[in-house]
Amino acid sequence: GLPCKEDAECRRNVCIFDSCSPRSLSGGPCETNSHCVNTTDTCVNNVCTSKSPPGGNCFTSVDCAVPASACPTGICLSPTGGDCSANNQCSSSSDSCIDLKCEAKSSPGGDCDLNDSGDCVINSKCDGTM
Repeated sequence: GLPCKEDAECRRNVCIFDSCSPRSLSGGPCETNSHCVNTTDTCVNNVCTSKSPPGGNCFTSVDCAVPASACPTGICLSPTGGDCSANNQCSSSSDSCIDLKCEAKSSPGGDCDLNDSGDCVINSKCDGTM
């Protein structure tokens, strides 16, 4: 492509490494997230990469597939109401993964996943209803 310094110089294309190029598919080169065709991709180490699911790797929260995720330790953590498959995938310590969503831990009589005492506020065993 034509040499460039910024996206605006490339009509329908974008400026990737000083050259006008089409936006990249997953696995293609990039300098910013906007250089990736797929809105579910993020630019990691100059490569368009699919965003990570809860529990997946991230550099910043932008790398996570679930909106409003946190990335405090290099792992995507879901917000309250976000998808999850394990209790440690929720960003709030007062949340637990109940029915595959991060929700506030339940009081006695509340909802919990079978045999997951971590879903309960008080350390009680979950018999399906709590």
